[in-house]
Amino acid sequence: MRILIVSLLFFFSVSTAFAVEIPKLASGQGKFDFSFAGKTIAVWYFIPKQTNSETPIVFAMHGVKRNADKYRNTWQPLAQQYGFILVCPEFSEANFPGNNGYAMGGLSYGRTVLNEASSYNFIVPIFNEIKHRTENRSSDFYIYGHSAGSQFVHRFVYFVPHAPIKMAVAANSGWWTMPNLKVDFPYGLRGSSLDEASLRIALQRPLVILLGSKDNDPNHRELRKTKEAEAQGPHRLARGHKFFEEAQISAKELNTHLAWKLGIVDGVAHQDSGMSKAAVKYFFTDKIEK
Repeated sequence: MRILIVSLLFFFSVSTAFAVEIPKLASGQGKFDFSFAGKTIAVWYFIPKQTNSETPIVFAMHGVKRNADKYRNTWQPLAQQYGFILVCPEFSEANFPGNNGYAMGGLSYGRTVLNEASSYNFIVPIFNEIKHRTENRSSDFYIYGHSAGSQFVHRFVYFVPHAPIKMAVAANSGWWTMPNLKVDFPYGLRGSSLDEASLRIALQRPLVILLGSKDNDPNHRELRKTKEAEAQGPHRLARGHKFFEEAQISAKELNTHLAWKLGIVDGVAHQDSGMSKAAVKYFFTDKIEK
C-alpha cells in the first residue's frame, strides 16, 4: 500500500511539472509565438484596458512586406477607440514563401486542396488561442486585409467555409480570384475544389470589397501585369469593381442571395492607413460617433 501511495505521488508530481500553464495576455501591446502544423509564427496584438468576455476580436492581415508589427501599430488607436482586441499574425517569407505561400494559402492550379500548414488554416486556431488567453467568449471574429492581405482575406472566405466570420473586408487587392466557375483558377474557380454549392455558400458570407477611389494607377510597381490580371482591369480600382460585378452575375445565375457589399473610400489611393479607418466603420457602425 505504501509503495502504491509513493508511486501515485511521484506520478502526480511529474505530471504537474510537465503541465505548463499558458499565460494570459495582459492589456496593452505585445507578441507571442504560435505553433501549428509544424510551423511557428509571430502573433502581434493589442488589448485595450477596458475589455470583457464579449469584447470583439479583429484580425488585420499584413501585405506583401509581411510587416504585421506595423499593422498592429497602425490599427492600435482604432482598437482603443472602438474597443476591440487586435490580432495581427505574421506569415514570414521563410515559412510561407512568395504570393503562393501567403496570399494563396499554398494553392495553385492543379493543387486546390489546402494542406494542413496552409496560411489559411492558422486563423481559426489563433482565434481560439486568443479567446483562451483573454477569457473571451466571442463566437466569431472580424477580419481585414489590404493589398496582399486582401488577396488572403477574399480567398479565405472561399476556402475556409467553417471559419466563424462576423464580417470580412478585402481592401485594394491587386488581383482577384473571381467568383466564376468558368475561369481557370487562380483567376477564377474552374479547376479549384469549389463547385456551385460551395460558391453559393461563399456568396452568402459577409464580405465587403473596399476600394480606394484613387487606387487607379495602371503602372503601380506592385500591380500584377499578367494577361489574366489585365483582363480584370487596368488598375486595382477597376479590378475591384469587376470582382463585385462577377459576384452579382454569379449570384443571379446560381439563384442565391449575395451578401457581399462594395464600398468606395473617397480620396484614398493604395494606402492601408486610409482604408483601415473606413473598414473599422463597417465592422462597428453602431459605435460610430454621430
